[in-house]
Amino acid sequence: MEFGELSGHLSTLAESARNHFCTIPAREWGNPYPGSSAWTRGELLGHLIDSAVNNQQRFARALIEEELRFPSYAQIDMVRVQRYREAPVGLLIELWSNLNRYIAHLLQQVPQAKLGTRCVIGANPESTLELVALDYVAHLEHHLKQLAGRDALPYSDLSWPPPDRWQPEIKARS
Repeated sequence: MEFGELSGHLSTLAESARNHFCTIPAREWGNPYPGSSAWTRGELLGHLIDSAVNNQQRFARALIEEELRFPSYAQIDMVRVQRYREAPVGLLIELWSNLNRYIAHLLQQVPQAKLGTRCVIGANPESTLELVALDYVAHLEHHLKQLAGRDALPYSDLSWPPPDRWQPEIKARS
C-alpha cells in the first residue's frame, strides 16, 4: 500500500470495523479476545484507542516540526489505569472509530515534502513520517484481525511488525 492510499483505506477500515464491532454482543467484550489470556476484547480496543491518540499527536507534530522526537508509551499500564474493561463498549467503539476517521482526515493533509520527516519514537530505530503512518495502519490491522477475524474487514497488504526492509529505505532518504 502506498501512502497516498492510506487515508481512504483507514477511513473505510474504521467504518467497516465500527459496523462489525456493533454486531458483537456486549458480554463478549469482557472476554479475552481469541488467542489471548491477558486482555479482554474491550481492553484490546482500548489499546487501539491509546495507539490512535499517540499517533494522532505524532502525525500532527511531525507536520509542524522539522524532526519529531516523541516518547513511547507504557501500553500495559495505559490499559490498566484507564480501566477499559469497565468502560461502556459503545463508548469505546465510537471513540476508536472517530479517532481513526479523524486520523484519516489528518493523513490526507500530509504534503509530499513532509513524508520524509525524521521521527524518533522512544528507543525505536529512526523512521520517517511516512513509515510511522504505514506502521500505524499495519499495527491496527494486526489487532483488528484478532478482534474481528482475518477475513471480516477490508485489510491491506501491510504486514506487522514492520519488515526489516524499512530500515535501509530510511537510511537512503537521510
